[in-house]
Formats: sequence, structure tokens, C-alpha cells
Amino acid sequence: MKEINTEFGYADVAVFENEITEEKAVKIDFLYVNENCRKQGHGEEILKEAIEYAKGYNLPVYIVASELDEDVIELSDLVEFYENMGFEVEDANGESVVMLLN
Repeated sequence: MKEINTEFGYADVAVFENEITEEKAVKIDFLYVNENCRKQGHGEEILKEAIEYAKGYNLPVYIVASELDEDVIELSDLVEFYENMGFEVEDANGESVVMLLN
């Protein structure tokens, strides 16, 4: 696992194996922006760096959108943010949305 760490926040990038298909993929996990740094473009910067690192594996790249705290961001807004960064919805269950990078 690789942690993309900046003074504004962090994201984790890890290779995993799908238990059903046994195929390997990369997951960008725990994208977090410090509270006093939100709404300033830092999340986009951190995610871009994580995406570039993840692409280096030449494997499918996933991210899961889930609403951890509705006071921070609504799930629909988070999905839209990830879509703007190049991800497409792969699966959704109401509480979380699995997204795949184009």
C-alpha cells in the first residue's frame, strides 16, 4: 500500500485481488482532506496524484464513494466529483457506489 500524503490530506492506494474473479485491481481508498483545507481544490490534487500512481500498475483502478459524514459531503456530490475525475459508476447499493476509472 502507498499513502499519498500532503499537508492538506491523504489517500491510500493498494493492489487487491477480487475474491470472486481472482483478478487484481488497484483501489484508491480513504481520500481525506483536512477540514480547514476543504473546498480549495486540494482533494482534486491528492486524487490526481493517487490516480497517476495507481495507473503505474496497469490494472483497473477503483474507488468507492460512501457517505461517511453528510455534514462533509453528500454521496451524490462525491459521485459527481469522482465522475469529473474520470471514474464511472460500476455498482451502487444506496450507501456506497463502486466506481471504475475510464
